[in-house]
Amino acid sequence: MRIFLFAALLLISISAQSQEYRRSIDITYAFGSTAVFQKGNLIGATGYEAKHFDTYGVSYTRSLANTVSIYTGISWLTGKIENIDLSQSPRTSKVSNTSLIYIPIGVKFTFLKYFFVKGNAILAFDTSKNSPLSNQTGIGGGMAVGAQYMVNSRLGIHFCPYFNQHGIILFNRGAQHERLMENGFQFGINYRF
Repeated sequence: MRIFLFAALLLISISAQSQEYRRSIDITYAFGSTAVFQKGNLIGATGYEAKHFDTYGVSYTRSLANTVSIYTGISWLTGKIENIDLSQSPRTSKVSNTSLIYIPIGVKFTFLKYFFVKGNAILAFDTSKNSPLSNQTGIGGGMAVGAQYMVNSRLGIHFCPYFNQHGIILFNRGAQHERLMENGFQFGINYRF
């Protein structure tokens, strides 16, 4: 009985000592501008001008060490693309909606307690109904540098400018050469457990 009581007290004291939470759930919102990159020169083709976008996401982070974490999640990007036809006079344009659901998988490095840098691969699925761009379903990449602050031992906030390049590898072989790029600012609230 004494051994059992000693073991129970030892486990309680160890768990009380290690109040460091190793996992977190983040809820994020991002806004900014998109750009359309066309691979190669297309003479006489229509042009694209990307507009404002919003991205909503949820991610899961797991700490591997004090400064290194891995993360994944799911995000939904919605925005507008303007298709400009230069072959007609006067110039005509049409604004269309674009939408992507993407899954980032990446690594986050924390330094000086309040700052981080992260990089990730992106698996994207184009859910647009009438986008003039090529289907953006494929693999891309991204990176961010930002600041974080823990309000208490479980609740924190973060802010980071970031950049994502979609369609580095497109799954649709018949697609044209347009690639969607997004750069903006992300805000998030995280809960550690």
